[in-house]
Formats: sequence, structure tokens, C-alpha cells
Amino acid sequence: MKKRYLLVCVTGILFLTACQSKASSPPSKEKSQETSTKVEKASKSTSEEKNTLWNKKRKKELDEAVNKWGESVNQKLTSYTPDDNLDWYGVEVPKEILNETGTIKAAIEADELSIGWSKDGMTPKGKERSLVAVYSNAFNQPYDKKYLYFFTILADGTPEVLMSTQSQGNEITSYIYFSPVEDQQLLQEFADILDYQGNIEPKKKLEEPMDLKTFAMNHNDGNFPLDGYLLQGEEGVTYYINDNVPSEKDVIIAVLRYVQDLSYELSEEVGTGIPVKVKEPNRDEYSTTVVDGNYTQANHVFGRIIQGIE
Repeated sequence: MKKRYLLVCVTGILFLTACQSKASSPPSKEKSQETSTKVEKASKSTSEEKNTLWNKKRKKELDEAVNKWGESVNQKLTSYTPDDNLDWYGVEVPKEILNETGTIKAAIEADELSIGWSKDGMTPKGKERSLVAVYSNAFNQPYDKKYLYFFTILADGTPEVLMSTQSQGNEITSYIYFSPVEDQQLLQEFADILDYQGNIEPKKKLEEPMDLKTFAMNHNDGNFPLDGYLLQGEEGVTYYINDNVPSEKDVIIAVLRYVQDLSYELSEEVGTGIPVKVKEPNRDEYSTTVVDGNYTQANHVFGRIIQGIE
């Protein structure tokens, strides 16, 4: 009986010792290496993102800054990417603008933007600037109060905020036109997020802006695509055409190009946001309206040419 009891005790002790040894045994070499590799990769990834010009942290900071700024100017802004595009009057933005073979491009005045999407802020090969963020209030605003904002970084690291109010690309230029945003607060917020150390130059204005009347007088030089004259009004400048515009594509395009160039000059010499309109005799509505080089209104005939339908 004693022998059997002793045997049971010895067996139990050996079993417990084996369990303790198994439980306290160190992890295998393979598992240790695997865990170490995962930690190193995570640490390296975090470190690399932290050192990039643009990253998720800075994007989040920009979201907060843009939303706060939007509230101050009564604009509810939404962020967009090439994978989550904005329907900007039938154009997928920014996807279609970034498409190398696309028919619609972005431009500042007459210069096409050399631009590419960038997740780290580095300028894509062959481009002059990187596009890191896109915002718009288009989804909840009426036709004439929609704004599109591009946040870009030039190749030298200079931050840039561009804005467009254009309603569509067109056959004449196939561009959506942008201009530098005039609100320096928004640009400064972007520069601070990027830790940009350079100077942010405010948009220069003429010391003595030309008035509308003088502008219209200076451009009544007879160099019109069709006989007519310019007249300054309460809101802007109107190109009055003596006879109705012929329904010929080349003639209409010539008129459109003329008023667009005139609009650019008006923006530079007098100020931005001033409309240039085309008026034909015996027509109640204006043939077209251009603001800062962007077509904002057109009748049926002019609209078809602008849209590239006819």
C-alpha cells in the first residue's frame, strides 16, 4: 500500500514539473524573430511617415483648419481624392484633371497646371507641383456659390491654395480655370501645417486701381471680333454687338475668346470678381458672362459651343 502511494506521489510530482517546465519555456527563436520584425516594420513605417512632407497627421490637421475656416466664410467643405471624386458639373474632380489622356485640364489663366496627386507631398516625376488635398462646398450650394479648392505644393516646397468657381470645362480651352486664393489666412494655415519657413507673400494689388469706366474707354479701340462697343455698367463691363451673332461656330468661338481675354485683363487692371457680358440686340438675356476668365452663364447657342456639343 505504501509503495503504491509513493508511486502515485512521484508520478504526480513528475507531471507537475513537466507542466511547469512547458509553461515557463521561452518562445521559439522563429516566433521571437517574427515579433521583432513586425515591431521594426511598424516603427520604420511610423518614422518614415513622420518625416514626409505630407502624411495622414497633416491631412487631419488640414481637415480641421479648412472646416474651421469654412465656417467663418459660411462654406461647408468636403474633402475629395482620386478615389472619392467630386462631380463638378459633370467632371470627376480630381480624377479627370489628373488623367494624362483626359480632355479636361486645370489652368491658371492661360497656363496649364503641371500637377500630379501625391500622398507624401513629393512632386511626381515630370510635374511642377503636387496636389495633396481637394475640398469643395458644391454638394450643398446653389449654382453660383460653388467653390473648388486645390491644396498644392510646388517642387521647391512652397505651399499654394488655388480656387475655381468655373461651372464647366469647354471646347475652346478644355480647362477648368483656377486662381490663387485671396484669403491669406487659409494659405497661412496650410503653410503652418507644412512647417514652411519661407515668406507667404500676400496677393499684390495695384496701388491705384483703374476704374471700370476708364477700362472700358481704353478698350473701345475697335479691335472687336464683331462690330460693337464696350460700356461700363453698375456691375461690370458689357460688350454690345451691333448685329446678332451669326450662328457660326468659328464666329462664336472668336467672341468667346475675346471676352475671356478681356476678363483676364479686367481682373489684373481693375480687380477680381467683375463680370464681362455679351449683349446682342433684341435679346433679353446676355449671350454669355465671364468672371475672372471663367464662363459663368451662357444662352443656348453660346452654351452649346462652350460645352463642346456643337
